Amino acid sequence: MAQKHRSDSAAAEDEMSRKKLNSSPDDDQDLSTHGDQETSADVDRKIGAEAKPTFLTLPGEIRNTIYDYVFGGEDWTVSYVGWDFKASKSFEHPLALLQTCRQVHTEACKLPFTLGAFSFDQYSPANVPKGLSLVETIIMRGTCGPTFDWMSLNDRGWHLLSDFPSLKNIHIFLNDGMDYRNKHKWAISAMIEYLNWQARDKNWSLTIIYKDQTFSIKNNTAEICRQFLPGHPDNDL
Repeated sequence: MAQKHRSDSAAAEDEMSRKKLNSSPDDDQDLSTHGDQETSADVDRKIGAEAKPTFLTLPGEIRNTIYDYVFGGEDWTVSYVGWDFKASKSFEHPLALLQTCRQVHTEACKLPFTLGAFSFDQYSPANVPKGLSLVETIIMRGTCGPTFDWMSLNDRGWHLLSDFPSLKNIHIFLNDGMDYRNKHKWAISAMIEYLNWQARDKNWSLTIIYKDQTFSIKNNTAEICRQFLPGHPDNDL
């Protein structure tokens, strides 16, 4: 019985070997692919997706360069409207990048305030966004009557400057209908008045622009005093 069992086993193995030798490549494929199969295109797409870097996988210095490109060199105009306002696609702007994910917001939320200039036609100290405390450059445009109330010589008017503790540069644009000489001197007088009584430690850059005439003083308050207000208390600084 033992000898017969060995013979039966050998015969079965020979039959399986014969069938394997006679099978075609298509038969092998049919036997080896059961159920869903992954095509070569699927594999290529998977490899491509794994190899393609995402924004957050880029080195930090490259991300910073991109942030500078997106947010830098922009003048952000601050306007106040008297009705409910809802942004639409026509109002898309770079700030939308900050809403993509938590990490991008953490890395870049301060950059729009520090890299760009904020332009005001009218300014109200009420409900000032916290981010404005980071602003380094502001632009004031003399296109309408109330514009220069932002720096009128009274305590309430100084809220604008006190709302910007990081302020370094002030640009004042005068419109064509204004007396350049008077407004020019007025703006500088207002600046000195504020520096004298409330911000002696500040040293701002002041630029006044009227048509093609530009007057600019770079970070030297004492120079403003000497040139424009002889006899002013700060003249001895």
